[in-house]
Amino acid sequence: MLWDQETDDVAVLELKTTYDKFRSNAQLRNFVDQRVNFPKAIAQAHRAAAAIRDGSWPLRELFGKPALALPRSVTPCVLTWWDTYNPTLGSEGEIISCNFATFVHVISAVKGDVSAAITAIRELARIYCPGVLIPVHVSLGGHELLIRREVPGAKLPPPETWPPTSPLTNELLRAWPTWTPDWRKDDRDDSPPRPFGYNDGEGDH
Repeated sequence: MLWDQETDDVAVLELKTTYDKFRSNAQLRNFVDQRVNFPKAIAQAHRAAAAIRDGSWPLRELFGKPALALPRSVTPCVLTWWDTYNPTLGSEGEIISCNFATFVHVISAVKGDVSAAITAIRELARIYCPGVLIPVHVSLGGHELLIRREVPGAKLPPPETWPPTSPLTNELLRAWPTWTPDWRKDDRDDSPPRPFGYNDGEGDH
């Protein structure tokens, strides 16, 4: 749990330290319901947040006398080990979720400002690296098959296509390479490999 002593905002962190050795996140149901068990983690985070929000679990019991009886805001979060997949994104029950490294990086960048960190993580979750289809040869029944495996690309989509973002989020992403606005006409050697998948609001490309 994090308490911002300047703003009295609180983040309740449900920690999931599962090491996904076999990368079962490729099977989303296994990853969400078994390996990480998001439903249980979300329920626990909401339960703790509600207890702090209504005063049944006083902040002073957790942080001592300097803390207020009730915080200004309480945000439940679920942190995972490596994976950044958030199965609640865009749903009515959406919850803040990211991996440990992302959370530590963002909270350090804002110097402990819990509210700013929550806003940045929420915004970052909506910006995806376009997927690239990489040719892969697999052996099946003695036959070599050529398939295409979708992997994240190494660049962000053009900033003009991002959803509304705060100055902090823009600063966090400033050093990352992005596609140019005229990427459809870009045939340079460093242009995105074809074929690729990217939706910029005008359909899949």
